[in-house]
Amino acid sequence: MLCNAVFLGLERVVLFVPDLESALNLYQSLGFQLLSRNPPKEAKEYVESATLCFPDGKNQLELHTQPSRQFTDLVVRVNDVQALYQRLQHQTQLSWLQTPHPTDQGWEAVVRTPDKNIWVLVSGPA
Repeated sequence: MLCNAVFLGLERVVLFVPDLESALNLYQSLGFQLLSRNPPKEAKEYVESATLCFPDGKNQLELHTQPSRQFTDLVVRVNDVQALYQRLQHQTQLSWLQTPHPTDQGWEAVVRTPDKNIWVLVSGPA
């Protein structure tokens, strides 16, 4: 099956929240565990963020306060970001916001689907 060969699993869901402290209180009360947090800074343009672990411990929920990114990102682990990009780059219904590029954890690319959802594709070491 193609899905099993290319898409390995959901890494994390990234959500915009206008108030990180309130969101953390809510999600922690629902059973999410705080893994890390970028502390607030005094600069107005600084984006606060926090990473939580789903109660089952398998995936992560990332919260951020960046107003220009008020949409949900799905971060999905794939076998090979570069190969998947080569295969899909000419599909006109996809809009590549970032082509494959190296990160500290491996490779990443960002694509917008026709329904305006954002998928962050990652590969390399978990």
